[in-house]
Parts: sequence; structure tokens; C-alpha cells
Amino acid sequence: TYRGGNNVSCNQSSDGAIYALVNDGAAPYTYQWSSGQTTANVSSISAGTYMLTVTDNNGCSATSSVTLKEPALLACSTDYLTNVGCNGNSDGEISISINGGIGPYVSMWNTTPVTFGTTLSNVPAGSYTLSVTDTNGCVDVQTYQVNEPQELSAWSQKVNVLCHGDASGAIDLKVSKGTAPYTYMWNDGATTQDRTGLNSGNYTVTVTDANGCIKIHDKRISQPRKFRHSSVVTDVSCFNGADGTIDLTITGAKAPYTYLWKDGTTTEDRINMSKGWHRVTVTDTRGCSTTRHIRVNHPKFLGITATVQDVSIPGGNDGSVSSSVSGGVGPYTYNWSNGATTNSISNIVSGNYRLTVTDANGCVRIRNVVVSEPAATAPLSCSPIGSNIPCGTSTGSVSVTATGGYPPYDYFWNTSPYQTTQTATGLAQGTYLVQVTDSRGASSAIFCFATVSCTNARTTTIVSEDESLLSVYPNPFSSELKINVLSAFEDETFELQIVDILGKTHHYSVLNTTKGINTHSLILDSLPDGVYFIRLKSNLSSFTEKLIKR
Repeated sequence: TYRGGNNVSCNQSSDGAIYALVNDGAAPYTYQWSSGQTTANVSSISAGTYMLTVTDNNGCSATSSVTLKEPALLACSTDYLTNVGCNGNSDGEISISINGGIGPYVSMWNTTPVTFGTTLSNVPAGSYTLSVTDTNGCVDVQTYQVNEPQELSAWSQKVNVLCHGDASGAIDLKVSKGTAPYTYMWNDGATTQDRTGLNSGNYTVTVTDANGCIKIHDKRISQPRKFRHSSVVTDVSCFNGADGTIDLTITGAKAPYTYLWKDGTTTEDRINMSKGWHRVTVTDTRGCSTTRHIRVNHPKFLGITATVQDVSIPGGNDGSVSSSVSGGVGPYTYNWSNGATTNSISNIVSGNYRLTVTDANGCVRIRNVVVSEPAATAPLSCSPIGSNIPCGTSTGSVSVTATGGYPPYDYFWNTSPYQTTQTATGLAQGTYLVQVTDSRGASSAIFCFATVSCTNARTTTIVSEDESLLSVYPNPFSSELKINVLSAFEDETFELQIVDILGKTHHYSVLNTTKGINTHSLILDSLPDGVYFIRLKSNLSSFTEKLIKR
């Protein structure tokens, strides 16, 4: 009979035991198990049905069978295993169910610290081992692998801006690993993978994969330096000239540079430029270009305005020309054809005058002017009228009638005191000189002699206007002056004076004459050139004549 034993504790184990009890028969007994054992009790056997045959000493035998049981196989099944979503994260999760064995169970994960239970959460990628032990001490060990995608990777190649300020940059973005498909969000709002038509600047793209993993990638698009230019302009010297220059300096971009001016010139700097705006296009080695407009100025037109005052009378010298200069670049210099170097000339005779004005830049303007004079009239002449008085009295008078020239007339008698009317009165016997001038002034002066005669006395002869009591020659003179004096008396003494038009005496001498014509000579080298009057005066007569020294 079956006296007892143990079922197998764990599936597929061999820890079962059977204890047999024999009754009756004739001992001793022999035992024969179907598993080959020959003892009454057997152990370390697995689950199954075992047959025992017992034979006694008489050869009698009996047979019995016993079945040992085992629990179902202790096993773990995976409810779910969630891999890590993004490389490097810790969001992996494992959940299992336990089957078989004999509960309750103890489940233990090989984490640090140890995790108990059938669920393992928030773990990084890696290998995790679960050990499950049932009540019988049976153990099931399972290993689970939590995976993660490769780290999302982004890199790019760029094309920088070709020319400063344009939009020729590009970014060729490459993305790998992570979990496709990918989405893109650039810092300027674009959502494409690659970019074209970019200005210079910093660009950032956020790449998101199917798991929501993010990779941020930065790229800078650069550009060449900006064209910079400076120019030194020398303006045109004279109005409408062509001697301006432009000294152009270019920096930035990428040298070397080529130049194309509006007129087709290809040099950097320019000479012989006229006034106006000049356009130049500069191109660098990349083909980038810039256009500049440079202004060359010129002075205003050098103009001369002349105001002419014509000579007032024929042969006069009271003409004048006043000039006013505009434009050009001051200060100005003046050169007249008569040698004057001021902007105006005066006290000139009629004729053609040329003014040359030169400005500070050497620009020259010439202006020709004509100073006119009125047509000639009859020459100024005078007719004297004398008088006869009793000798020894002072009741005489002399007068003169002027014709021709340019009225009105002025009169100057050499009486004492001087008289300036057409008729001089209160005169004693003698010859008197009158200077007659017209509106031309001293340059027009003529002289006439009028005589006051007396009865029963030593008198002068009345001399007509055609008779000459005093003559000088040559006139004009340069050195020696000859003087002829017609005296009506014996042993007459004259005082001789040479005075200028202001009345200043430049020579004084005494002449002794006899009756008739007396000739005298004077050497006057030291006398300055100019207009003078020679005066001869005695107790009985006086004479005045106009002189010109050259």
C-alpha cells in the first residue's frame, strides 16, 4: 500500500518521493519499481505513474501503482514592452503576467535599487532581468530588452550669400536616425527641409521625428563685405571746362575690381572731366556690382559787366569805365589795355579799351569797350574889346566875346584883383589878358588880350585879337623853350613866371626888353611833364600863354 510521499514541487523537477508499505505474505520482501529502483521507498523522482511489484519469500507477489503530480510550468508572459521613445530618454516600460507554479509569487527586477512587481516603468534602454519565485521556491527568470532609437542627427551644407545684401544663400539639410518621418520648423517660419533664397543671418531649424524627438540645428549664412567707396573730386577750373578729376577708392566686396563709367571708360580714376554727374559701375571678382554717381562741379560763368561814361567833349579825357565781375572764383585780377590794373579806369580819352579779367583759377574773360566822345564843334575863340580913357585914370574897361566850344564860358582876367566876369572894369591904361574856358575846363582854355588906351599919355597900342604880343615855341616842348615878346616901349622890364594849373610857381626870372621883338631862351629839363602857364608882367603890360611840357 502507499504509505506516503511527496509530489514534485516544480514543473520538470525530480524531487518527488514514494513510501511503500507491505502487509502479509512471508518476509522478507523484494521490491521492483517500474523506474528501476528496488527499495521500498524511492525519491528524487519526477512526476509520473510508478508501478511497484513486491515479491515475498514464498515467491508470492503483489502489484500497486502510485502517480506523482507536478505543478504547471512557472512562466512569465509579456503583457507589453514599450521601448524608449527618444535616444537617451527613460520612458521604457515592461509589464508581465505570471502563469503556472504555485502562488503567491515574488517578482524581482534586477534594477538598482531592486524593483518588485510585475511592471517596470520609466527605465532607459537596456537589458532587464525578472526573477519570479512561487510558493514552492520554483523560479522563473526572464530577460527583457528595452530598446531606443538611434540619436536623431542633423547636419547641413550651406551656400553663403554671393553679393552683399542679396538673397542667394542656401542650406542643404541632412537628417538621419531617430524615427522617420521628420518635420521641420525654421526660426523664420519655413517648414521645408532645405532652404534657398536666403539673406545673410543665423538660421535655426527644429527637426521632430515620428516619436516627437527633437534635434535643433543652427547654421549661419554669411555675406561678403559691403562695397565701400570714397572719391576725391577736383572740380572744373573754368565754366564749361574739362579739367576736373575724380580719384576713386573702392574697398569691401572681393577684389580685384573692374570699372565701367557711363562714357565707356574702364579706369579707376578719371581726368579731363567736365561738369555734371558721372556714373561708374564697379564689379568685383564674384560678379557683384555697385553703381555710384559722382558730381563734378564748375564755377559759374565768369562774366564782366562794364559801365561806360563817354567823354563829355571832343578831345576830352573825362571818360571812365567801371567793371563788375561775377562768377568764376575770386579774387580777380584786372589788366586794361592802357596798363591799368584796377576794376575801373577814369580820366581817359575816347577809344577802344580791352579789359582782361583773370580769376583765382586762371580762367580768363576779355571784354572790349568803346569810350566815345561827341562830335567836334567850332573851336573856342574870343574877340576882345578895349577902351580909351584919360591918362592917369582907372575908369577903363575891357570885355571879351566868346564863341564856339562848349558853353557856358568862364572868364579869368589878370587884373588886380582878379575879375571873373565877361567885362572887367575899373582899369587903368594897359593890356589885359583874359583866360576863357568852356565846360571842358582848363584843357579848353584860350587867351585874349584887350587894351585900355589913354589920351595924352604914354600908352600901349590897342592890339587886335590877331596880333600876338607873346609867343612861345616849340609848344609842346621837351627841354628848351623860346620866348618872343613884342614890347611897345623902350627899356621895359618883365617878371617871368611858369606856374602849373594849381597856381604853383615852378620858374621865376626877370626879362629886360627893348622896343620891338625880344627873343629869350629857357632850359627847363627839370620841369616835370604837364600843363603850365607862362606869365610875363611889367608895369605897362602883361601876357599869359599856355604851355605843355612833354
